[in-house]
Amino acid sequence: RGRSTETFMDAVKFISDCLAEVQFRLMATSDNLTNDELLWRPAPTANNIGSIVWHLARNEDARITNTGKLDEDIWATELWYEGFGHPITAPDSDRPDFTVAGSLRHLVTHKNNHHGQIDYLRGLQDEAWDLPGAPE
Repeated sequence: RGRSTETFMDAVKFISDCLAEVQFRLMATSDNLTNDELLWRPAPTANNIGSIVWHLARNEDARITNTGKLDEDIWATELWYEGFGHPITAPDSDRPDFTVAGSLRHLVTHKNNHHGQIDYLRGLQDEAWDLPGAPE
């Protein structure tokens, strides 16, 4: 019994550390961006950093709502959709309810994937760009 509790706590710490690390890197990569940098696109149909960050926040809000069986996303309850000039349903996915494990896995991998896109765009904007260091 003691070993399974220890293993569970190790898993919880690992997941928590992964979520914290990916959030730290995303925030550090997006720190101090100018409006021009947020809106810059390498091609007319490419996403800009601002839209990628918006997508990440919106997706995480929906994941937490769906996984936690909450009534509504912050997108709706805090009227974020109005501030972004979007309908309340944007983007409204028809995905089934998510498991906690699936949602945690998705939060880490989804954010890492889009962090890579943002990092790539930063590199295109400034050749001297480098990834921020890891937290101590």
